[in-house]
Amino acid sequence: MSPNLYYFIFLSVSIITAFIFIFLYKNRLRSLNNPAFIAPLILEAIDEAIIITNSIEKKFQTQLQEKTKKLADINNLIENMKQCKKIEEDNIEQKIQEITFDIHEEHTRLYTAVKNLNFGFIIIDKEKNIIITNNAADDLFSIPPVRTNINFQNLQIHTLDNVNLIKNTDSTIKNGNQSFLENIHINNKYVNIFISPIITLSGTTGAVILTEDRTEKQITQKSKEDFYTIASHELRTPLTAIRDYIAIIKQLYLEDIKNEELKNLINDIDTLSARLINIVNDFLDTPKLEQGKINIKKEPCDLIEIIKACINETSSIATPKNLSIKLNDPLKSMIVLGDKEKIRQILINLISNGIKYTEQGGITINVEKTLESRYKISIQDTGKGIPKENIKFLFNKFQRTDPTRHMTSTGLGLYISRLLVEKMNGTITLENSEEGKGSTFSFTLPIYEQMNK
Repeated sequence: MSPNLYYFIFLSVSIITAFIFIFLYKNRLRSLNNPAFIAPLILEAIDEAIIITNSIEKKFQTQLQEKTKKLADINNLIENMKQCKKIEEDNIEQKIQEITFDIHEEHTRLYTAVKNLNFGFIIIDKEKNIIITNNAADDLFSIPPVRTNINFQNLQIHTLDNVNLIKNTDSTIKNGNQSFLENIHINNKYVNIFISPIITLSGTTGAVILTEDRTEKQITQKSKEDFYTIASHELRTPLTAIRDYIAIIKQLYLEDIKNEELKNLINDIDTLSARLINIVNDFLDTPKLEQGKINIKKEPCDLIEIIKACINETSSIATPKNLSIKLNDPLKSMIVLGDKEKIRQILINLISNGIKYTEQGGITINVEKTLESRYKISIQDTGKGIPKENIKFLFNKFQRTDPTRHMTSTGLGLYISRLLVEKMNGTITLENSEEGKGSTFSFTLPIYEQMNK
């Protein structure tokens, strides 16, 4: 507090005190009218004024110090807030720079990845204007590297499939549905095209077009089909002829042959030729089954007749091992709806597998009617059984029941059997298997009478 302010306060208090004194003692002063008496009183009043002034000054000093401290605290708080704000702004700025850099890096990686995809990638807007393409799409549709305002509909696509492509693209943008065009011919290439809408909160804003070049696969597939056609003539035909010749020799001359070694040789040729024919058939039938190119008939078939024929056919490989093949208590009539030749193929596969992995005992075939209006055919062997860890791989392509054993097998028999059974609306399964005791496979086929009621 300044000296002038102190003086002003002191003077004011003194004057006020003097007036109070005069007011209080004016009657007494009048009566006494004695200056010697008045002077001490005035001095006493002045002392009291000084005491009051000092007290007021102390209060002012205390309040001033408190307010000064509060003001200093507020200033410190403001400075701290400014520093925190500056630090926060710097952190935010740094974070924005980092995020911007990450976004740029991610955009660059994504753009580079899309550009170098093996399949074509195109983004178009609602008016079918091209927004983004990659190298594969540029090559397929002959899109120039430098372009402005190119419309997808105006691309030079040399194919009759162009109409379907544009039609499906329009449908995707208009209705928001996905479209798929398989194996269409575009600019001398075979491609699959997938069209998907780009949907935002405002609705469909465009579409993504993905293309897969199938040209090499198409050529490979054509080569495979040509190979299978050639193989079916060049392999299966002579093998079948050899088998037929051996069958004639066995029927007409085997009993007259005295040389046991020659008899065994003829039987071995018969067994091995049958096995080789089955292997060739498996390799030829598998791709056709997978592609749905094998015609499966659905006509009434005498199941017992087919089973007995299969028993006779497989006896040539069971007899040398002294194994029996028997059919338990067959019903007089069991007519199923299916393909006779395919049912025979399934039975041959299952019976042959049983014989292959059985050293003693034999194969037992059971047929029973199920509650689902089907016949269940079970093939039980007394062989080595299947290890538990291999059971989950059964019926898969190129999977053997036990790859550790030295048995010749393509791993296609059970896989083909599953495909054939499923195409005749049946099921196939491993009912049980125990190592050292054998296995039981079964499959079902629909009953013909029930199917026609």
